[in-house]
Amino acid sequence: MSNPSLDRCVIAENRAQWSGGGLDRYDSSPMLSSCTITGNSTLYKGGGLACARGSEPSLASCTLEGNSATEGGGAIHAFMESNAALVDCIIWGNASTEIAEQDGGVVQLSYSDIQGG
Repeated sequence: MSNPSLDRCVIAENRAQWSGGGLDRYDSSPMLSSCTITGNSTLYKGGGLACARGSEPSLASCTLEGNSATEGGGAIHAFMESNAALVDCIIWGNASTEIAEQDGGVVQLSYSDIQGG
């Protein structure tokens, strides 16, 4: 288990075959603040961020844009009992969908601007 804190970082132009083009979190609780996650892709789930197996990532004032995932959650995909919390974030221009939840995964959003509502 790891719980890194990232502040004012850029995670860009990464590729993954399985999940988590930008970040892939399993059983960890990272804190990202004022970060940009852009242009990342995966052939599966979570182009910008994938979280699973009890992960509890927190994102504050972050921008997730231009990421893509073939199976869903272009910006973020929460699955397998994970809980992601996003506050004051911008989620825009991601494909195939902006956010996906599956198998007990939950994405909690507060004061965020999300394309499509």
